[in-house]
Amino acid sequence: MRADRLIAELMLLQAHGRMTARELARQVEVTERTIYRDIESLCISGVPIYTERGPGGGISLVESYRTTLTGMTRGEVRALFMLSIPVALDELGLVSEARTAFLKLSAALPVALREEEQRTRQRFHIDQSGWQATPGLKSQSALIQQAVWEDQLLALRYRSILGDRVAPLNAIVEPYSLVAWQGDWYLVSRQTGVMRVMGLDRILSAQILPDRFQRLSDYDLDLFW
Repeated sequence: MRADRLIAELMLLQAHGRMTARELARQVEVTERTIYRDIESLCISGVPIYTERGPGGGISLVESYRTTLTGMTRGEVRALFMLSIPVALDELGLVSEARTAFLKLSAALPVALREEEQRTRQRFHIDQSGWQATPGLKSQSALIQQAVWEDQLLALRYRSILGDRVAPLNAIVEPYSLVAWQGDWYLVSRQTGVMRVMGLDRILSAQILPDRFQRLSDYDLDLFW
């Protein structure tokens, strides 16, 4: 429906700040010509949208028009955007509605908290496929979570994949993300230039080092996992 499409376009502009017609067309699955017609209709209806031509240009909303969701703390935003869409919603055919709800929430957040959302999405992911109730993170989880969030190096002592036949190993890693999958937690880290995945149940001890690391600019947790 056209009304639903117009709302989706508004939410996208609120969430991203500025988008090209091509980006909008790709997101809502219409042609660029349709996007231009929709923008004209929104302007006629009183929505303050402006466009800029040339490199760095695009379509955006006047900042004063953007809505603000008040009362949410940074911790609450982090917790909310760690969630993925549950499998149960997919089975009920409600994935589209769930995605729209998250998009609307993202659009309503102040700029500072939208940045918190993006940081969260690159650091935590809960994969609920085959999910079973889990008692929580392992003994070192709070410390590892802090290192992931603050981009600090971790000194780990951990069990070999060969088990007790091999002495525990030591490594200094760049902790990128934590992932919950099928009732267990995994650490995604970079070690000697290679991305690795390790179950937290293999980690015997962990220590945060004072040095911080620079994340790879092209790292994307969703694509990696």
